[in-house]
Amino acid sequence: MYWLFLSLASGTLVAVRNVFVKTLVFQTDRGVIFYSKYLFVSLFVPFLILLTGIPEIKPVFYYSAIIASILDVIAGWYFLNAIASGELAKTFPLVAFTPIFATVTSFFILGELPSVLGLAGILLIVCGAYLLRAESLRVGVFEPIKLLLKEKGQRHMLIAAFLFSFMAVFFKKAILNSSPFFAFSTTQLLSTLLLTVLFIKKKKIGVLLRNTVANFNMLFILSIVSFFSGLTLFGAFQFGLAAYVVSVKRISILFTVILGYVFFKEKHLVRSLIIGSIMVLGVFLISLG
Repeated sequence: MYWLFLSLASGTLVAVRNVFVKTLVFQTDRGVIFYSKYLFVSLFVPFLILLTGIPEIKPVFYYSAIIASILDVIAGWYFLNAIASGELAKTFPLVAFTPIFATVTSFFILGELPSVLGLAGILLIVCGAYLLRAESLRVGVFEPIKLLLKEKGQRHMLIAAFLFSFMAVFFKKAILNSSPFFAFSTTQLLSTLLLTVLFIKKKKIGVLLRNTVANFNMLFILSIVSFFSGLTLFGAFQFGLAAYVVSVKRISILFTVILGYVFFKEKHLVRSLIIGSIMVLGVFLISLG
């Protein structure tokens, strides 16, 4: 049952991380939040490697880690913008679309068809997403769907969820061809290196570092939360089935809705919890299928 405890811990930490990100958006530039998270986490990585050691590394690991790191950076940027642009209760639950996208890509790439339970899970997630904008029903039946695509925060979260579906495959490949903690460490370092090169090229690295120092305390706490959310997730992958781990971790949807209400006075708590529960159930059914 180690995987269950670690998955729940990861989901809780993700919700806390979302609150820190939302708070920091009002205090500093999004680029600073994004870069510092990777930068600080990468500082912990050498100690993690020293503690866990370097495993046997198979050739598949190298390209898997590189692709996962690139996707992580792109998806992470869309994710940050989604959290920053809208209410947590209306944007973060859309991360539940990740298994739907994974099901679609599996069909086209591998020819795999979802089971009846999987189709039921997909339907629940789609219904949950529709209900997120149910107040717009008075305008028209298709208005909630239009708003999902038109509103910046929700559109960005859907893009992030789409990229996460591909990223999970390559993360899993990297884990299977090394070890969970080594894969986590390596991808974090690669992502930090990629961002550093990009920001140096854009001549923004100096400004980012100065703003990081100015907001050091909050950014450092955010990084610690991010580090342990990733660590517990990769640890859960070692003990449990990936589909179950991801499903349990999605309890972060409910935690995020609650924290959004507590810290940012977001409205419609009960409705958001019901919608979040529907989407979490959908993820669970897909994992069973």
